[in-house]
Amino acid sequence: MKPLPHAIILAREISRAFNGMFSAVDAVRRDSEKKKLQIATLPSVANRVIMPNLTALKKRLGDAQLNFSYIHRVEDTLPSDADIMISVLDQSYEGPGDATVLFPGEVRPYASPAYATEYGPFDTTDEVAAAKLLHDFSHEAWRSWIEDGGGSGAIATNGDVFEDFELLVHAALADQGIALCPTCLVTKEIDLGRLVLLSERAAVKNRSYVVVRKDTHDEVATKFVTWLVETTEHLRNC
Repeated sequence: MKPLPHAIILAREISRAFNGMFSAVDAVRRDSEKKKLQIATLPSVANRVIMPNLTALKKRLGDAQLNFSYIHRVEDTLPSDADIMISVLDQSYEGPGDATVLFPGEVRPYASPAYATEYGPFDTTDEVAAAKLLHDFSHEAWRSWIEDGGGSGAIATNGDVFEDFELLVHAALADQGIALCPTCLVTKEIDLGRLVLLSERAAVKNRSYVVVRKDTHDEVATKFVTWLVETTEHLRNC
């Protein structure tokens, strides 16, 4: 029995509708199967290491979706909802997951050229300690630096406290005082002459930046760690 013309047209349209529906379902399924990498990171590493190299990272990871979140400086264990954590520690990592050291986090005193010129010289520990000190969430680093130089750690409470390293650096760039910064993360400001080193003596020499991955068998997480280690290789001897 030969189908009528309008039946052929109806069948064709129904076929198109089903094909479109199947394509939509496949697209949703593929998207849901796309690997999502949850990355909890310090703002300083995100802004100064990852974002300037994000295009290269995405090429390495393919179509994986990257979900970034910030962590606080004092968070020293992998968050339960993260695949990757990038943090800075003053001791070896003892939490869940697998940790890899990226680069040293020891700090040295830096200031803007304008501040150094107006309030210097800063040739001795006492001269530095008498200036306006800028702190990253606590006074401990400055106390250690001053005491190592023979000064009194009691005066380390002078100056403002900044919850985040990015805020600390921008305060120093704005001529607000002297900040203890990891050389590895302020190389751009140093090269541009926006920050000057006031002393080669470092504090918190056991501090290091680390990347932690939850699952060593996760291919995307492994690729991310490998990329990050390669990208920060030049910072290991700074």
